[in-house]
Amino acid sequence: MSKTTIMKKIIYFILIVEISSCTLKENNIKRFDIAAFKKHKQFTMDDTLISMSVHDKFYLEEKRALKDSMVVVRNTYLKYDRTLFGSMKVIYNKAAPIYLDVMKNYDSNGNLIKQHDFDKGFEYSIVDLIKKVKSDCNMQIDTMRKTYYINRDNKNKLYLVKYTITMNDGSYYPYEIIFDGTT
Repeated sequence: MSKTTIMKKIIYFILIVEISSCTLKENNIKRFDIAAFKKHKQFTMDDTLISMSVHDKFYLEEKRALKDSMVVVRNTYLKYDRTLFGSMKVIYNKAAPIYLDVMKNYDSNGNLIKQHDFDKGFEYSIVDLIKKVKSDCNMQIDTMRKTYYINRDNKNKLYLVKYTITMNDGSYYPYEIIFDGTT
């Protein structure tokens, strides 16, 4: 065998080894941080409280701003390969969680496969409602301290906000505001 042929075979062999040992570029695939989960189930990073838990078929990661926000970013990851399966924003309140904006589901390659718009049919979102009530009524309804209940009536396209005002003497007064979600 000539030196050129041997060199070609060596280069070919090195290329095969390099290609076979390469992992696919995963720019769009988000994975659950198992090391962080094993170290801390709950921790703070950049003014955000991060809580992690494990369930039958998935890992759950929830992120909430420390500034008393009720809005939680909730990511679910498939347990078998730790890839992001779903992402949504939610407000936990006394009655039941209320889902915000768009819920997204992904395949194992990180591609968006399904989405559900919770604000469909409404002229403005719950986030817009929160801003409107703050500017028009000077009330912060997205804090856990004051808001009792926020919900949407999809059939009638209404938003319902129930809240309490606590007086200096400890007594409180419940209030209810209904907003037309189409105007």
